[in-house]
Amino acid sequence: MPRRASQKAVQISMWMPLAYLERADVTATRLSRPGFVVTRTDIFRMALARGLDAAEAESDGGRDGDELERCDPVEQGPDAELD
Repeated sequence: MPRRASQKAVQISMWMPLAYLERADVTATRLSRPGFVVTRTDIFRMALARGLDAAEAESDGGRDGDELERCDPVEQGPDAELD
């Protein structure tokens, strides 16, 4: 999912569970094909976009909520207790 040159973007950083990184790596490997490499970053962009769509729909402030799944917020910080 490479970004088009015309899109504006900013870089962010955040703490997340190591398990999320491992899951993203596995998913990227599964989706990659010869000549089409999917990266961990691509997976997180996709997951974030889908999550924002779901959160907007759940809050009645956005798009359709056909495939909503409730998720609990994750505590922030390097010392947070994570699942």
